[in-house]
Amino acid sequence: ILEKVLLLNNKGHLNHKGYATKMNFIYNKENVKSFPLKLKEWNFYQFIKDKYSLQLTIGHVSYACSINATLINLETGNRHEIGAFKLFKTPSLDDNPEEYSYNEYKDENLFMSFEVTEVKRILHVKGKNEKYKDVEIRLDIENDINNEKMVIATPFKKKTQFYLNYKENYYNVIGYARFDDFEVSFDNATGLIDWGRGVWPFSHQWFWGNLTSFINNVPF
Repeated sequence: ILEKVLLLNNKGHLNHKGYATKMNFIYNKENVKSFPLKLKEWNFYQFIKDKYSLQLTIGHVSYACSINATLINLETGNRHEIGAFKLFKTPSLDDNPEEYSYNEYKDENLFMSFEVTEVKRILHVKGKNEKYKDVEIRLDIENDINNEKMVIATPFKKKTQFYLNYKENYYNVIGYARFDDFEVSFDNATGLIDWGRGVWPFSHQWFWGNLTSFINNVPF
């Protein structure tokens, strides 16, 4: 898809099936025709530094929202986690991951925000739960508008079902994740955004992988 196109026609069907290397699909959510509670939307970030992986999610399944921050030791499997699952609460999410946006979730124990500007993405988490008294995560990510993306509009057998997915890889990161006294630096980490919007069949299964690294000091 080489130029801007509307994702859905007035029947809620995909106008164009295929892929682009930047956000050429205009996500016109108002044309979704499936039962409203079937629409799923999420913004997911993952970063890896040495043996640690950090995952941040703001998402919803129309009738409930899922907010999560997880720090994983990839060698031991040990996890530090904070999150929220709220019925009948759906945070407003952006329609275009390449344009300026500010997505936020906030309750009495947890705050998470994703901000996109012309030059960087700012991810911030602040919270507490039964296990941790003080959780804070802050990542500043270089936002290169010329960076190649992988954007895919996938059809299903039922024409009012679709999946719009956007992935972009990142190489320049400054930040940290702290759970009480345990802190991990994510300076110079690599990672990605997985941005998804869609209506799926009730039964489905996905297989996907993503690699972000340096080979001979060259981003790969």
